[in-house]
Amino acid sequence: MKKIFKNKNVNRVILALLVIVVLMDCFCSSARFKTLVDETYESQIQAVAEIVVEQQNDEISVIVGALKDRVKTLANVVVDEGVPTNEDIKRHLEAIGGSTYGDVIIANKDGQAMDAYGNFYDISKKKYFKTVMGGETVVSETTVSAKDGDNVIIVAAPMEYKGECVGAVCCVLRLETISEIIEDDFMSEIGHIILVQSDGKVIASTRDDVTLGEEIGDNAIFVSEVGEDNARQFMQRRTDTSGDEKESASGDVSHIGRGDNSYVSEIYNEESGWTLVSIINTEKLENYSEELNEDILRYMISFIARIFAMIVLFVIVLLNDIRIVWGEKKELEQQKDIMEFKALHDPMTGLYNKARFMYLAEKEIKDNPFGKHALYFIDVDDFKHYNDTYGHAAGDELLKGFAEVLKSTFRNGDFIARYGGDEFVVMVNDYFERANLIALADRLYDNTGKKEFKSFDEKITLSVGIAEMVPGATFEGIMHCADEALYKSKENGKNQYTFAD
Repeated sequence: MKKIFKNKNVNRVILALLVIVVLMDCFCSSARFKTLVDETYESQIQAVAEIVVEQQNDEISVIVGALKDRVKTLANVVVDEGVPTNEDIKRHLEAIGGSTYGDVIIANKDGQAMDAYGNFYDISKKKYFKTVMGGETVVSETTVSAKDGDNVIIVAAPMEYKGECVGAVCCVLRLETISEIIEDDFMSEIGHIILVQSDGKVIASTRDDVTLGEEIGDNAIFVSEVGEDNARQFMQRRTDTSGDEKESASGDVSHIGRGDNSYVSEIYNEESGWTLVSIINTEKLENYSEELNEDILRYMISFIARIFAMIVLFVIVLLNDIRIVWGEKKELEQQKDIMEFKALHDPMTGLYNKARFMYLAEKEIKDNPFGKHALYFIDVDDFKHYNDTYGHAAGDELLKGFAEVLKSTFRNGDFIARYGGDEFVVMVNDYFERANLIALADRLYDNTGKKEFKSFDEKITLSVGIAEMVPGATFEGIMHCADEALYKSKENGKNQYTFAD
């Protein structure tokens, strides 16, 4: 995440997106505000009623259609091997288990039915059984369950074998289950829903005080809400035997009208033959409208807050972009410094490298040809011994540690460098006399003898050649003299320093 916000291109993309989001939010919010303000009370009623009943109608169609397909499929499975015996029916019921919305029962052609629990029922006189034995898949009107006496709906399909109807597969759908299907949280705040079958009886309701199985025209609550005239017209449509009006209205919302305190709409469900009625309480809807106006105010406050937050975020991203540019500049400067340091210094010890040392020494001699200059050529005695005995890591530690000794021995104005391998050079500038050089050499040996290393316990020794520069000498000349003096120190037994002649 930090890397993302350190990328100025990403930040500029974010800035552009923020501008787009702000503009879109302004457009959408203004459109939404206009919609909220322009909605009239009557259009609110119609819109809410249509949305609710259409959604519930679609859900009922899906569920009833699925149940029809389910019983048709089961009917085909049961007769797949021939006319089923009671043992065959029992076996199939055990395999089926049940349905999502109710129990499954299978009946023979005489109307003797069995459920998955081994219970037997006589449904031969039921109206839906007579219809299904005629070869139709049927959604029954409310009927009394032979099992427990509750009001239920039956979805049934015929079992046909060689062109003959030999029984039926039925799914038992309880009215309480249907009421749960049409339950709507929003609708419960402004009204309620009633589901009515073709004879006008209530199948389901979202209100507890509406009696299931009762004729809707006899329900005092319904009559009082929609008015007697509307209730009478509604019942007349339910008892219309031609079905033409119901068929033509299938899937379309039909507004019955308004009662004293309500607005009623209905929709005919062709899949089930039921009618879905929504009753919106106008007083509750007025309260909803007041809440809607409060929502508009809250929405505008929220909109202003969002704009303010986006502006703040915009400023933050912009400042972050400036910080990134500034940081990149600083980082480039740091990288430049690092690259320059690496180019001029030995990576192992941090001392000047050979090229840098030669440049500084030659420049110093050229700029101050009559100054007092001396060169120490230093070699660590038997360095190969430490590498071979204790490993290369120990050798690296020795070189780094000795570099620290050199820094602590010589002055800040002296040039100290690793010349190569285990060889080091130091150019001392502006000293008074040879005694000063001897003191520095003694101090170097003393500091070296005190130096301790983690990788080994041995004390390291040095061979040193010291050359003093005389007026008119060159850098190459003083280097040659110091090298010869170093050679003499090694030849004479090491662990000593020698001045060039």
